[in-house]
Amino acid sequence: MISRRGVEIMVGVFVLAGVAALVHLSIGLARREAVRGKGYHVKAVFSDVGGLRSGAAVSVAGVDVGSVSRIALKEYQGEVSLFIDARVKLQVDSIASIRTRGLIGEKFIAISPGGDEQMLAEGSSILETEPAVDLEQLISKFVFGKKD
Repeated sequence: MISRRGVEIMVGVFVLAGVAALVHLSIGLARREAVRGKGYHVKAVFSDVGGLRSGAAVSVAGVDVGSVSRIALKEYQGEVSLFIDARVKLQVDSIASIRTRGLIGEKFIAISPGGDEQMLAEGSSILETEPAVDLEQLISKFVFGKKD
């Protein structure tokens, strides 16, 4: 049987581990916000954002280069505001796609760079977009053999 002193030590270790975890998370969030201040915003309009959330990653070639800062409904379409790291320059003919990490993972924006020499500026829009793929709809088409 564990003595009272042993229980108190275990509880103390548990509390210290919890405090250490909170400190680690706080430092990570502070670092993320500090990096966030150096960049620019662009917009992309999708016919369906399919589960995308604010704070989702924005990546180029699999490398996270920003985040989704806001999602709003505009003229019955999803207008997504993206925050892009200042070190990353995107061409005006880039393509933004909503993708899923893993089979049923989180949604993120994948940007395929274009070939144009002109770059996107603060507040500009990515004109070419690909909406999220609806997994339920794909499975339904496969199972029931529906063709659109």
